[in-house]
Amino acid sequence: MALKPEILSSFSGGINLTGQPLNIGENDLLDCKNMYPVAAGYLVGRGGQTNYNPSAFTVDPIGSLYRFYKQNGQGITLASAGTTLYQINDTTGIATAITSALGGQGRRLSFVTWSSKNKVYIQNNTVAMLSWDGTTLTAIGGSPIGSQVEMYLQRLYVLQPNVVAFSDLNVDNVFQGAALLNIADNKGGTAQFLKAANNMLIVGKTSGLWRLQGSPLLGNVFVPYSDVGCIAPLSADVVTMMSNGQVIPAGVVFLGRDGVYVTDGNTVTLISSKITPLFTGYFKGAVGKYYPKRRQYLLSFDTAGGANDTLWVGTNIDMAGSQVAWTEYTGFNCDSFTVFDGENDSGELLAGLSVDGRIRKLDTGVQDVGVDYTCSLTTRYFGEPFKNQQVRWIKPVFDATKPVHYQIDYFQKQLSSGNVSSDALLGTWDVGTWDVGTWGGASFYSARTSVLDYKYGRYYSTNISNTGDGARFKFFSLAIESRTKDRRFHDVFSLNTSP
Repeated sequence: MALKPEILSSFSGGINLTGQPLNIGENDLLDCKNMYPVAAGYLVGRGGQTNYNPSAFTVDPIGSLYRFYKQNGQGITLASAGTTLYQINDTTGIATAITSALGGQGRRLSFVTWSSKNKVYIQNNTVAMLSWDGTTLTAIGGSPIGSQVEMYLQRLYVLQPNVVAFSDLNVDNVFQGAALLNIADNKGGTAQFLKAANNMLIVGKTSGLWRLQGSPLLGNVFVPYSDVGCIAPLSADVVTMMSNGQVIPAGVVFLGRDGVYVTDGNTVTLISSKITPLFTGYFKGAVGKYYPKRRQYLLSFDTAGGANDTLWVGTNIDMAGSQVAWTEYTGFNCDSFTVFDGENDSGELLAGLSVDGRIRKLDTGVQDVGVDYTCSLTTRYFGEPFKNQQVRWIKPVFDATKPVHYQIDYFQKQLSSGNVSSDALLGTWDVGTWDVGTWGGASFYSARTSVLDYKYGRYYSTNISNTGDGARFKFFSLAIESRTKDRRFHDVFSLNTSP
């Protein structure tokens, strides 16, 4: 009987949780853990985690992380936990308290650097705004108290529930108390984020989005431009793009009621439509970070309202949102993020934990603090409603140094599993026929693997997994050959019912 071939050569769609599992897109996946698609369409294992500080320096979660750059290029790492602001030594990871008087909202801080003044400014919705120059912490008397601070056109802007305060030009200690910019609406919305991007100042409220028009000298005003609201203030981050060799802040990504959106101050685009079922609740404690090195957005949240313990990653972020692919990363408890993006840094990604006072470097190495993790993907279903299929051969194309495992799922009824064929005993790669000269190449072409057993069904999908390779694991394509089972054998094998 002739074999029917199926070939998957692109996984650019990422996970698709919407609709029926039999009807997802050609390049979509039913599941994908600890991997992400690159622009070419193949999948790569995520990087690992290492400890940035040797041990927890507090029992409180790391509520904020920030990288402050001085004019001389020096980068200083700041972290907050409880009511304390810390400076972290990049070599030893040792934390030194700068102040322990941040008040009740201390662990969630908003930072902005004013480069010409060589200072970082800090707000936390509890105490007066602070400035720090790397040595001296100063309380700015008379400054408004707000949840977030931003620097735009040589002025400081402070976000309050229904207004935005701003400083005089080129000064940080004089604010126009009578000239507050109104963002009140008739929907009862409260302010969530304040970001400068795409040459404008953008405010996100629970009830919609606003942008600043005009100038303080001529009479500026915030005007609403969308009813899409933000429900998690720390989910918002600036998306950057490269233009003529320069990094340009192009827009803002944030979590709304029904998913993740990007806005450029004019338009708003939903970029998480394929994972909409995730957002059954309002994850108000979610935190997000744009990671320029991979063009990814990391969203950490908890579905039960506790400490953040779930991490989903959108890859290939652009302002149009047309090619974003979502996958899940396991083994993370992230409550804050920062990226080292200064001239003397290499784009490192750090996360503060939600369970205690530890900070970790992400996307580094191939283990999570010395422990292997599993990278896996589950393909869409193949088959027909009135014909039973049995997989006979699979031929995956991948790079790996550890065994690769497969599992055939006949529409969640019967499973076939085993290791991908190897020329060594027990599925361990050695120095035999096809190892030599191929592991360092562009890809590894495995031998056809026989899948010959009694299991079959009307639809089938394939799960591929690898434990121990991490970022070394790359999965390029999968060819599957199946045969139709004759109904004469129905009395011999237990068949699946029609889905």
